[in-house]
Amino acid sequence: MNDTDTALLRAELAQDPAGLGYAPLVAAGDDVAVADALNAVRQGIQVPCLVERHRVKTLLYGTGEMLGIKSGTSGEARLAAMYLDDPDYQNVDLGLPVVQGLLFALLTGGVLSQETVDTIQIMGQRPGSRAEQLGLEPVTHLDVARALRG
Repeated sequence: MNDTDTALLRAELAQDPAGLGYAPLVAAGDDVAVADALNAVRQGIQVPCLVERHRVKTLLYGTGEMLGIKSGTSGEARLAAMYLDDPDYQNVDLGLPVVQGLLFALLTGGVLSQETVDTIQIMGQRPGSRAEQLGLEPVTHLDVARALRG
């Protein structure tokens, strides 16, 4: 863990903005339990995940919006068609800003409906840990010790 991540972890443990209750574990000096709390997958925490390309294509064919992508003349529609048909891309990474921008452009361009974009966004989320949400996954007891005691 680098110094920036250690500082982020230190702030997380001191402030506990998600209300996960680190204080008693920190007070007890139980670094393993603190790390476990940070790494525990929680239903209330959603993190980005890869979506299999065929799932997105199945949705778009089902809504009829794949036709708009395939026949579209905008740069975004052509790019989306190439991306969805490129065998080198088996998954859609909704965590990438370029993919989010493409979805937004297809929405505002009238190629995709808000409902379809929302469905794709939901497909690209899964339950995760607080550590993943912070970009620190996985956190070890040694990371906790360093953040708390240097």
